[in-house]
Amino acid sequence: MSIKSSETSKKEDPKDKVVKRNRWPRKTKENGLIDPKTGKKKWHIDVRAIKDKNDIRNLITALSENGFIGLRNALIFKIGISTGLRVSDILQLKNAEMQNATVVHVTEQKTKKHRNIYLRNLLADIMEYQQQRPDHSEWFFPSSQNPTEHLKEGTFYQQLNIVADSIGLEHVGTHTMRKTFGYQYYMATIADPKIATLPTLMTIFNHSSEQMTIRYIGLETERIQETLEDFHPF
Repeated sequence: MSIKSSETSKKEDPKDKVVKRNRWPRKTKENGLIDPKTGKKKWHIDVRAIKDKNDIRNLITALSENGFIGLRNALIFKIGISTGLRVSDILQLKNAEMQNATVVHVTEQKTKKHRNIYLRNLLADIMEYQQQRPDHSEWFFPSSQNPTEHLKEGTFYQQLNIVADSIGLEHVGTHTMRKTFGYQYYMATIADPKIATLPTLMTIFNHSSEQMTIRYIGLETERIQETLEDFHPF
């Protein structure tokens, strides 16, 4: 709601003008290309993994600050960064299968691939959310407008991005959750010789090569930077 004030009639001093950046992730040069499958313009959004754990914690805290909707959005984000599930699959979860569940079997919509997601570390968050969610919806994350339907991906995307923008995080979208899972899993397991980190992530992400996975979770840029920072040609 806009509030009119006598101050609005004053001429604005350019020095006092605050430049606000676009809240949506920046679109790249691929804008305007036609998708041969749909015949529509194909937009490429520059969405990245969140690599700093402090940024992850700050985003979770900010997401949680909006009552029940905040509690819901924070849990969606936690599931995404803990499992690597696409947001479309998270929003398809049913209430019945989430009751006190530590392992949930899902079929990914995009790939039709079957996999288990492990939720033991999120059980307390899930139980807290269950105490407040609508009892009469079959969906674990129902729409607040129409509980007979699940929350729409676009709605969650907008809410997530607005909150990320409010704390100064850029390049955040729903795919950020999946990429963040990949990056954090890689960093947590790469030093363990018993874990084949990249092959495991390739299987989870259904990638065809390790290079694809490295690029996807944002390691490629880091590796290039590391080699160039210490490069001395003379």
